[in-house]
Amino acid sequence: MKPNAPSYIERAADDQLYEAIMRGEYCNVLTTRQMGKSSLMARTAERLRSQGIACATVDLQGKGNESPPADKWYYGVVKQIATTLELSCDVAAWWKQQDLLLPSQRFTDFFADLVLKQIPGRVVIFIDEVDWMIRLKFSDEFFAAIRSCFNRRATDPQFDRLTFILLGSAAPAQLIRDPTRTPFN
Repeated sequence: MKPNAPSYIERAADDQLYEAIMRGEYCNVLTTRQMGKSSLMARTAERLRSQGIACATVDLQGKGNESPPADKWYYGVVKQIATTLELSCDVAAWWKQQDLLLPSQRFTDFFADLVLKQIPGRVVIFIDEVDWMIRLKFSDEFFAAIRSCFNRRATDPQFDRLTFILLGSAAPAQLIRDPTRTPFN
């Protein structure tokens, strides 16, 4: 549903999510299908943009089959973020220059090297349909990369400006294959 649709019914979750993001919290909106998660995302992103906060939305639905090459999959996500944030750089060239790194490392470096250097203020990344990650063999690495961005707040103050919001129809335990990893603490 479009952010300004007159049929949208505002819920407590609208303010809860907005306030959590404004506090810089990483958020998970995980519930069953057709509960308005994507509409909540669109409306919250619009509200944040009106406050001058840069927002990117990524829809993981349809980003490849069950075994896409990780490199190409991550690049597709990075390209969508760069396009939405209107970054003024050649993301494809930068991605190729990082070829010696694993895709998940390139993903986190993308935020350090490009996003946070080009955008001086807050940046919020909404990742919708995270349940599509269940099919991918590198899902643990993806969620660990997002967790790594959060952990970098302890050593790199630039990462305090970056917030991720994960939305989908799954329980956290379904999204992580390796129980020794803890991206959802």
